[in-house]
Amino acid sequence: IENIARTEITRAHNLGSLTAMKANQDVIGVEFSAVLDNRTTPMCSERHGLRMRLDDDRIPFNTPPLHCRCRSMLISITVYDNPDGLLTSHEFDEVSAGEQRPEDIEEVRNILETDNAKKSSGENSKEDNEETEVKTPKDAEKRALSLGITKNVDFSGLDVKAANELIDGISRTREIFPDLPVFDFVGNCQSHNNFDYAVQVTRKFQNNADYWRQKYKGKSDEQIIEIMKNLNLPDIKKEKVSKNTYAFAIWRENSKGISLNKSLFSPKKISETIDSIIKDEKGKWNPIGCNTIKFIVDHEMGHQIDYLIKARQDTKIIEMFNKYQAKGNMKNVLSDYANTDVKEFIAEAWAEYQNNSKPREIARAVSERMIEIYKRSFSK
Repeated sequence: IENIARTEITRAHNLGSLTAMKANQDVIGVEFSAVLDNRTTPMCSERHGLRMRLDDDRIPFNTPPLHCRCRSMLISITVYDNPDGLLTSHEFDEVSAGEQRPEDIEEVRNILETDNAKKSSGENSKEDNEETEVKTPKDAEKRALSLGITKNVDFSGLDVKAANELIDGISRTREIFPDLPVFDFVGNCQSHNNFDYAVQVTRKFQNNADYWRQKYKGKSDEQIIEIMKNLNLPDIKKEKVSKNTYAFAIWRENSKGISLNKSLFSPKKISETIDSIIKDEKGKWNPIGCNTIKFIVDHEMGHQIDYLIKARQDTKIIEMFNKYQAKGNMKNVLSDYANTDVKEFIAEAWAEYQNNSKPREIARAVSERMIEIYKRSFSK
């Protein structure tokens, strides 16, 4: 049973990652990465370092799991690291065949060929056309709703690039964790706070509706709720967005979602904000490779995964956090911000795993543990 579970985790992760890579226009290829130790099989060790373009017909035969309990994975190769393109490498042409199931090879072909067929015919998918036409925050709002990632959206005040990064990041993570809920709200932090406050006030009204109707006789329920919003209710705090907050995640009932600070990601401020994120990475406040808007979104999605699977309560993850915190070298193995608490440790590890083409040991270990917890908790 354990053999099957471990193999299925590898299969689900690599197929989900490959699907997400195909959807990301910045990804131009994949690299086979094996865990090199005394348990590594010859078929995995001899493939370690194999790089393939996304149109390479060798990918279906080199997508893990290659065998039972396979620990290898495909990692992305981006245009940023290879601005001149990716050349086919032939030093791996004579590697021995794997032991993949025929249906796995066919599934990888389906992931690759569907997209390739559309590109070769000059046709774009519906999502491609939507992204091409997304030129304003309103267009991005329509795209978010059409993709089914949220019930409510407000991208006002955000640069359209930031809005699209938010949509792409949520969609990409849902490919790996399909049991993530459809968010209640996605957009800018300021509107998200207002949305969350309204939800809390409405819940307070519903919990004691007779009292409030008696207090404000002659008023409709909607009017009473509006009056309550302007009261200084002691048990409901209307949050403010700090000027230093890039983004945040909320997991309260009827308010779940993630948002970007429009004060930092407005059309006028976005370049300055990206410069700050780059400086944060250079100063090791962020993990290595985490210097884009994509990183900010992936960090917040790390929190949402944590909420879903309760990763912060996992003994192994807690042990990893305590180990590196006690050593005092969290800044060097992950990031300075990861030292804050186990929640930020999880989010930073997931962010590096998604943004660094060669994630370091701790980012890989935490993220693989998160995927394992998810598969164990939500397996059908």
